[in-house]
Amino acid sequence: MSIAPEKSQQHASTWLHGLLDSNHMAGKRAPNQSDGNAITASAPSQGGCLRLLGPTPATAFRKSSVPRPPARAVQGARACGRAPRRAASQPAERAGVNVIWSDSDSRERFAMAFVRLIPLCLLGGLAALAAAPPEWDNPAVTSVGVEPPHATMMVYPDALTARTFDPAKSPWRLSLNGDWKFRGVLRPADRPAGFQLPEYDDSRWRTMPVPGIWQMHGFDIPIYSNWNYPFPQDRRKMPAPPYDFNPVGSYRRTFSVPETWKGRTVYLHFAGVDSAFYVWVNGEFAGYNEDSRTPAEFNITKFLKPGVNTLAVQVYRFGDGAYLEDQDMWRMSGIYRDVYLWSTAATHVRDFEVLTDLDSQYRNAQVRLKAEILEPKDCSLTFELRDAAGRGAGAATAPCAAKVDLAFEVPNARLWSAEIPYLYEGLITLKDSKGAVIEVIPQRVGIRKVEIRGGKIHINGRPVLFKGVNRHEHSAVTGKVMDRALMVRDIELMKRNNVNAVRTSHYPNDPLWYELCDIYGLYVIDEANIEAHHYGNGPKGNLLTESPGWSKAYLERVQRMIERDKNHPSVVIWSMGNESGDGLNAKLTYEWAKQRDPSRPWHYEGSSANRGVNFDVNSFMYPSPERTVQEAAKLPDKPLLLCEYAHSMGNSTGGLKEYWDIFYSGTNAQGAFVWDWVDQSLRVPVPPEYRSNTSATHFLAYGGWWEDKSHVPNDNNFNCNGLVSGDRTPHPGLAAIKYVYRYLHAAPADLKQGKIRVKNWFHFLNPKDYAAGEWSVSASGRTIAKGALPPLDIEPGGEKEFTLSLPQIEAEPGVEYWLNLSFRLKAATRWAPAGHEIAWEQFALPVETKPAPQADFTKAPKLAIEQKGSLTVLSSPVFRAAFDPAVGTLIDYRYQGALLMERGPLPDFWRAPTDNDLGAWKALRARIANDPGQNWMLWREAAPRMTITDARVERIDELSARIRVKADLYGMGGATAAWTLTVYGSGDVIVEMSYAPGGEKRAMMPRMGSELVLARGCENWAWYGRGPAETYIDRQFERIGVYRSTVDKEWFEYSRPQENGNRTGVRWTAFTNAQGAGLLAVGAPELSVGARKFTKEEMERAAYTFQMQAQGPVYVNLDLRQMGVGGI
Repeated sequence: MSIAPEKSQQHASTWLHGLLDSNHMAGKRAPNQSDGNAITASAPSQGGCLRLLGPTPATAFRKSSVPRPPARAVQGARACGRAPRRAASQPAERAGVNVIWSDSDSRERFAMAFVRLIPLCLLGGLAALAAAPPEWDNPAVTSVGVEPPHATMMVYPDALTARTFDPAKSPWRLSLNGDWKFRGVLRPADRPAGFQLPEYDDSRWRTMPVPGIWQMHGFDIPIYSNWNYPFPQDRRKMPAPPYDFNPVGSYRRTFSVPETWKGRTVYLHFAGVDSAFYVWVNGEFAGYNEDSRTPAEFNITKFLKPGVNTLAVQVYRFGDGAYLEDQDMWRMSGIYRDVYLWSTAATHVRDFEVLTDLDSQYRNAQVRLKAEILEPKDCSLTFELRDAAGRGAGAATAPCAAKVDLAFEVPNARLWSAEIPYLYEGLITLKDSKGAVIEVIPQRVGIRKVEIRGGKIHINGRPVLFKGVNRHEHSAVTGKVMDRALMVRDIELMKRNNVNAVRTSHYPNDPLWYELCDIYGLYVIDEANIEAHHYGNGPKGNLLTESPGWSKAYLERVQRMIERDKNHPSVVIWSMGNESGDGLNAKLTYEWAKQRDPSRPWHYEGSSANRGVNFDVNSFMYPSPERTVQEAAKLPDKPLLLCEYAHSMGNSTGGLKEYWDIFYSGTNAQGAFVWDWVDQSLRVPVPPEYRSNTSATHFLAYGGWWEDKSHVPNDNNFNCNGLVSGDRTPHPGLAAIKYVYRYLHAAPADLKQGKIRVKNWFHFLNPKDYAAGEWSVSASGRTIAKGALPPLDIEPGGEKEFTLSLPQIEAEPGVEYWLNLSFRLKAATRWAPAGHEIAWEQFALPVETKPAPQADFTKAPKLAIEQKGSLTVLSSPVFRAAFDPAVGTLIDYRYQGALLMERGPLPDFWRAPTDNDLGAWKALRARIANDPGQNWMLWREAAPRMTITDARVERIDELSARIRVKADLYGMGGATAAWTLTVYGSGDVIVEMSYAPGGEKRAMMPRMGSELVLARGCENWAWYGRGPAETYIDRQFERIGVYRSTVDKEWFEYSRPQENGNRTGVRWTAFTNAQGAGLLAVGAPELSVGARKFTKEEMERAAYTFQMQAQGPVYVNLDLRQMGVGGI
């Protein structure tokens, strides 16, 4: 919301009162130097954080005039399975030294960026070199030797072990996670030759954790890019990955196969490797894979030998598949998900799919198993279902065949939803002709049905609202490596804040994530690992989406996702990918997916937003509320979801109510997904030169921290758009999400009679056994009565009126009376303890009160006025202050000898820009920079460079005096500000301010108010207003109350210093020191208040908080209003 100063004069009045004790309150970044081309980095010392020990290469992306050779070189002998031999002059990495340079002349080579080098293959002819590019540079080759995709599964020897659902307990699984030998080089030409051979000497190599991201462990640098590829390419030509800056990591480890696996088929499983990789077992080529976000599995049985086996893996940071992985994220590399071996008998369930359907009443279910069996000889397959109590719910058996189809009925089935995530336990048992168990595969089964009817997505027959977030896989400590604890933490935070849906932006997540979403209850839009954003997101023209040469890669990525995740009830919508335009490959994937899985709708914003037809769910990004209504009406037979909205970068997430008024209205607009869940920041030690500024040992870094030193293009902190920080600290915007996403809405019916209405927005829950309601009545923040609501027996979607036994109130003058409602969990859930608050409301009670009595200054001490040079000193036995006409306000305000205020209030129209402020400026600067009527940046200097035209002190009587000041605002086309300070002998100061626009139009005003500077130590902060979280005019869902905190605690650490910590609806606020002395400010009308220990100028200059040194004074804003924070 903007403030339009042209319309009229605006006044704000503030009462500043000296306090002796708290009882009175009851009624651009720092430069990074680089002086060389060498990087030296070390393994993380604490918690896996990055630690850069030396400057990074200044020539990393310098263009070369050397032309690119026309032929592409084979980087490894694909046919024979051996890498080219390394020249003898290329030494191995030194033991114990973690460097990214592989040999003595790498610096010079690295400076020759973009020169295509063609190493000769010692095992093949030159003709073959010209004809066959390596797999990682050939879009037609997406994998070699990889098994067909299948559902996530593990085999067990018996039902008892299978029912643990713990793969680690299977004797037929062997984890290969742990420390591997590792060597990294900066370009393919320098990778170690022959490293895959068992006899290769890796004793001088360093180790690398698996799962692990090599950039988080001292090799190479992370690169953050929004949509530009992190390597040079020509948009006009078919893309090719780089040959020069393309780090390659070579991994080695050994393993032994258990004796009990003799005669079994052994598979090697990689859950995720970024981005392209080759595999060798005992020196034999096992295969190649790309697609960084889905598994690759290799049958390595024929390569194994008794005893110790050698596994070698070579990972390329960039392969041609990276052109489909242009997501807005850190570009990181390595084996970052689980690696394990698993074995099966010759007769084995290779894949299976569990399908559920419901009758017309959504009561009785059919559960169906479709299985594919390898070598189905003399065996039988049984599928049985048990309920949560372990009781049988259905079973079926059939003789084995290559394909088996089983089905049975489940009467009165318990259904799965995000609100009630009920799961059955399924067991698939394969037995031989004698009844002996060959293998048992467990699968949790959620019975549910997804369909589109009447333009809305229905789950189990009911239309649902998607209260969603987008989530990147990100850890501030480990990068792309996600463990169970962090996934559970994400889900707990989501569920506690009423989130019910997640879009896996923009790739399939770790398989465990889906299992947890099944268990905890979250709807998932599962998105394929496809984004070619660099080539555009329009209806035509995306080079890759339009190209038949890339059809195989598009289709395979979608197929891999669907086959892996098809058995998860949480997955209710498939998505082709993100921001890759429309065209041939969008059409092919849509048609294949609809034929393969008609049970789920298909989402792809790149088609729907471009008026295509390759989608079932109409989807848009960041439309205004008005456009949301319009787009929903254009296609009334399709549901509309905002797959991205409320861009929560920095201090943001405003304007939510306008969207949710639409979604709650019952149209086919069914919800939205916040961009996004977590800041993609990384934990890094505070540089030594700044440690005196902060008590913190680490900070959270964003894009540019590494790249700027290497002159690598990046997108700065645009990867910090989260509702939580990288360390999962909730942002204030998350409290707003919790409120608008709440499931119990209350509204006044007749508050004089104590009547309220409660609407149940749960789709499947009656809250009577789930939540309890409480009420309280507060008088200007003091609770005077409380009680409990009757049981919340409200059917899903229903509404009920309740009568509360509110007290008879004898109103006191100036006191506000509030009805507070709180809804809390009756019992603990998986994701929150009993008593957790899930919803709240607050209403002003219709109590007739008289205004508060006017302040009585008739008993104030006499006020002395004395001229001392240019200063006018005002004093009494209890206080002393001076008026400086050059400054335009009071200075050196002391109460009973204690310095409380260094500088009194002055007009303030500016705020330290938020990320949204800067984003809007970047988008509009070219159009508005030279237009004073639209350029809001001109307000930055309006008050600091104003010209005081009148400053005088007038005695009113022996108890008081009035200070009048008027000023011309700098660059504001004749606009003026005027303020009056009425000073009493008691030390009270009445402040009145006004703004008068000039004859020329000016842009929106960031704030209308004043700033004063309190003395060091005045940092205990209390207020009566909205809280406890920070609020702005477009994000103020917090309750009116009395809150106490400190200035330090209310400083919120967004990724970059910016406006934060504001409170709206403030009736009074007080700042006191440790002795209880301080200042009380009372608004007339209400105030918008903020406080901090840094100047706005310092905040604008700094890239991180640790770069600022708290000066001691407390800077306080007492405003009439500040503009909102925005969010689209």
